[in-house]
Amino acid sequence: MSFENTEFGLLRYFPEPAFVMDPEGTLLDCNEVFAARFPASGPDIRGCNVYELLASVHRAPEIAASRKAKADEVLRTGRHIFFDDEKDGRHWRHFVHPVATPEGRITRLLVIVHDVTKAKQEEFRSRKDNLVFKALLDATPGSVIILDAEGRMTGFNRYAMQVFGKSEAELHGSDPFEIVHPEDRPVVWNKFKAVLEKNIEEAVEAKICIHGNREHTRWFIVHARKTEIDGVPFVVTVGLDIDERKQMEVELKRSHDRLDFTLEKTHLGWWEFDPVTNTTIRTLEHDRIFGYDTLLPEWDFNLFLDHVINEDRTMVEALSLQALDRHENFTFECRIRRKDGAIRWIWVAGGFQVDARTHRSLMSGIVRDISERKGQAERHEALQLELQQAQKMEAIGQLAGGIAHDFNNALTAILGNADLLVKKVPPASRFIEHIDDIRKSALRSANMTRQLLAFARKEIVMPRVCSLDEEIEHMLPMIKSLIGTHIAFLWRPSGSGRCVHMDPSQIDQILINLCINARDAINGNGNGTIIIETSAVTIGSEACAAGHTCQTPGEYLQITICDTGCGIDALVLPHIFEPFFTTKEPGKGTGLGLSTVYGILKQNKGWIDCKTRSGEGTTFNLYLPTYNDSAVYLREEHGETDIDISGETILLVEDAPNILPILQELLEKRGFRIVTARDAESAVQAASQHSGDIDLLVTDIMLPDMNGIELSKKMEAARPGIKTLFMSGYVQENFYQHKNLCSEVNFIQKPFNINSFLRMVSKILASSRN
Repeated sequence: MSFENTEFGLLRYFPEPAFVMDPEGTLLDCNEVFAARFPASGPDIRGCNVYELLASVHRAPEIAASRKAKADEVLRTGRHIFFDDEKDGRHWRHFVHPVATPEGRITRLLVIVHDVTKAKQEEFRSRKDNLVFKALLDATPGSVIILDAEGRMTGFNRYAMQVFGKSEAELHGSDPFEIVHPEDRPVVWNKFKAVLEKNIEEAVEAKICIHGNREHTRWFIVHARKTEIDGVPFVVTVGLDIDERKQMEVELKRSHDRLDFTLEKTHLGWWEFDPVTNTTIRTLEHDRIFGYDTLLPEWDFNLFLDHVINEDRTMVEALSLQALDRHENFTFECRIRRKDGAIRWIWVAGGFQVDARTHRSLMSGIVRDISERKGQAERHEALQLELQQAQKMEAIGQLAGGIAHDFNNALTAILGNADLLVKKVPPASRFIEHIDDIRKSALRSANMTRQLLAFARKEIVMPRVCSLDEEIEHMLPMIKSLIGTHIAFLWRPSGSGRCVHMDPSQIDQILINLCINARDAINGNGNGTIIIETSAVTIGSEACAAGHTCQTPGEYLQITICDTGCGIDALVLPHIFEPFFTTKEPGKGTGLGLSTVYGILKQNKGWIDCKTRSGEGTTFNLYLPTYNDSAVYLREEHGETDIDISGETILLVEDAPNILPILQELLEKRGFRIVTARDAESAVQAASQHSGDIDLLVTDIMLPDMNGIELSKKMEAARPGIKTLFMSGYVQENFYQHKNLCSEVNFIQKPFNINSFLRMVSKILASSRN
């Protein structure tokens, strides 16, 4: 019996049983090997029912029923299946394949039976070996994992399952890197790839998330190596729990860090020097003191000496060698040059001890950065010098203020009397010339007083329209005396006649500060030249956009002050306008000169720039907004009063006996009713006794007992609406805390001329009528 003349003809040569049956189990064809399994059924078993044959041979109807159930499954699903059974110690594997018509209807089943006894025996032995291997893996005190080339788990021990917290089925083919902490995952993955690609052994320490929980991590060291099974590459890893060791390392590091922190915060670096090997071990703070962010690979005595500046090196070397020779303790302070070039002060202390292992004497000690303490001492000394300088300037200011008050009162009397005399003598009188000389001398004296106040920074700020060229010319004698005869001085006025609106004393202060700085810059170079030049300039918006010093377009008067001195270093230049910044020797500068100039210019909407080169001189360019209404300047300086006011009552308070009658006479001649007083208390009493209105209080600020400001407050309380005009030749700084004498109240500075005083009085009274 065979498959001859059938479409399964090739199966007759198949060495194992094979047959074809219809859906009901009728045997349609089979090979001889299959037929030989049923000798009792005769030579031709085709047409027999396969299930009945099986039942007769096995004498077990349940086996036949099981086979039929398998066949029905193939008929129902249309898919082939296989199943195993065992008989007489042999193992068989049955493959059932559906055979369908072109229309897809299954009409036959092809069954092939394989003898898998040998394979089953091998499988048993393999399973036994696997059990032994798994027992060995499970006995390993660590996590053992076998990975394929894709990094998937193909084998693992029980320890690994406990780490992952998953079953054997869940772990097969899973990604083991998912429990590696995200911080360490890239490193571990790169190590795996290196083992696989380079066939090398690797070890890596990483945090493992137990059961995948990032809140519960332990440190493992993972060893990995490559192996091949049947030519297929695998990576075997063994992970050992080193969490306790890591914790000990962390605690040890914390102890070291605490020590380093303590040393660092106390600016202490520890070191130990071996004279035999000329090597030094030290802490990080030691190297940081010398300007290194990390520990240098090597450090020896010569490298230390290389950092010591030349001025201190001989002393340090001698002390160190003496200590080495005598084995004695030592301390010293010296200056070092750090890696970045900075000069720092250090304190070094050391001694000797014997190494218990080598029995050699070692020098050990500490080093500390004491630059801050040294700097504090230097700053304290500098502050003492600055305080002395400030006290000196304050004393000069107090002296200047006292002189100014009395001197300006005297000048006010002189100018007042001169103006009265001019009005009383005929215009053609020969005395006119002498009176004019008196007036000019008094004005020059007033200008000198104003310059003295400007020099001591005690002047009263009172803006007015003034000619820039004329104000500078008034200062020329004082400037020449300040700079000395060994320095050439050139003055180049613009001649434009343009004016500015600012306090003339501030112009004086600008010139004094810049000319003194120019003088000091030249003195180091011997003879030199200082040039002051003015010019009218127009700054357009294009120039502003291009970066011109003046960032507001408009018309300006430019003052240029240049010298042929030593110039300003490029590193110093950005700081020259900072308060208290000075490069001068202690006691020779307050550091306020250029900052004062800068502040005055900003207050008056001006600008300043500096062009300099070290060793080639300096040029300062100052820009002040032009005041274009020159008629105002002419009226203020030379004009008569232009407001006709008379008939009002004025309370005049002046403690200077040579000024009070002059002012009283001037005001009465203009038609005002005058009530006079020599002090504040008399003024209050006179006002209370006066039955009529008092329209204006004219008072000196510096009065005995009660000053003019306090008097003004009392009068305002007693007579609401009363106006006040303050006068003074000098005002102490604390009066500025009461009122702004320049803008919020009316103020006229002594000495003044008659026209200015009368114009101010008329202006105030006219505003009262409005």
